[in-house]
Amino acid sequence: MVTKYRGVWMTFHRWVGIIIGLIIAVLGISGSLLVFENEIDTALNPALLRVEPSGPLKTFDEITSAAASAYPGWTPYYFERRSDAPDESFKVVLRDAAKTEKQVFVNPYTLTVLGERAGLSAIALVRRIHADLVLGEPFGTNFVGVLSFLCVAFFVAGIVLWWPAKGAFRRALTLSGNTEPKRLMRELHNVFGAWLAVFFITASITVPPLVWMGSGEAPPPPRPAAGAGGPAGGPGGSPGGPPREAPSREASQAQAEAPPQPLTWDEAAAFAAKEAPDQYVGFILRMEGPRGMYMVRFWPLGQTGVEKQSNVFIPLTGGRVIRVQRPQPFTPASIYKTEFAANIHSGAIAGIPGRMIMFIAGLCFPVLFATGIVMWVLGRRKTA
Repeated sequence: MVTKYRGVWMTFHRWVGIIIGLIIAVLGISGSLLVFENEIDTALNPALLRVEPSGPLKTFDEITSAAASAYPGWTPYYFERRSDAPDESFKVVLRDAAKTEKQVFVNPYTLTVLGERAGLSAIALVRRIHADLVLGEPFGTNFVGVLSFLCVAFFVAGIVLWWPAKGAFRRALTLSGNTEPKRLMRELHNVFGAWLAVFFITASITVPPLVWMGSGEAPPPPRPAAGAGGPAGGPGGSPGGPPREAPSREASQAQAEAPPQPLTWDEAAAFAAKEAPDQYVGFILRMEGPRGMYMVRFWPLGQTGVEKQSNVFIPLTGGRVIRVQRPQPFTPASIYKTEFAANIHSGAIAGIPGRMIMFIAGLCFPVLFATGIVMWVLGRRKTA
């Protein structure tokens, strides 16, 4: 069957590689960089990302206020720390009225502003390239998602074309040492592709859950509980409390007109922590507006993996929990869940060895593209 349709497989593999090979190469290189994103970012920006521990951590309100005070007219949108390591700085992302973003780094012990960088930093640009080729949503993410299906077929075609006769696997997995250009290119192409094919396919099939389910289900808009007039249940007090004197008409009107006060960053963290005890806060997003809410992200101590995180959504004015996303146990179907797909895609599910393999696999994308193009050019010269 393979021999009968070999020409079809070859035509498909060759022309898909020629047409989208460069895009795949770009995605491979950017993906390799993102596998060690934190390590690369820290190595390039130690003055922003590392601090000297000195005393107790300041509160979240103090940290966000320090960033905002240094840049009047800018409002904290979210903050994060990459782990609970004591030498981690806090990154506070600020927005102005035009929703332009900048990243401000704060020493959580002294409240010293360590520096700033644009919202689209170098590493953030690499992330954008890998996520949507800087084409934006939804076009860019949809394009990358559809491309992933084509990549699976492309790599399967490559395996079919490489598959050796019985007893020839060892020779097909090694270089012969022949330096004749066309044969050398073919052997490099086949050997790199054969050794890493399973990782190429794994990287491809985990893309759809990341680009189409990466943001997760949007939480419902906050709705006050019936009869509630504030975060603690309204002016009537608790059901078992003592009776209160009825407020005057003027006081009732003023209370009805006054909007409820939003929770502070620390209050939101404390409120959400009831759903994730004995874990540390790594990220808080504050969304203003009619759907205003906090998203507070927790990890177990010493953990940073996306599959370990819990997300707690609460209204900006508190009073109830909208939704809680908790870690789920791994099953075969987990490959279609964003949390596990991200760790499989990056190799992090297998620790440092897995990340190293995916790092190498990503760098091999341009090798396959280059050797494939050279093979095609040499073949055309021979037939010309």
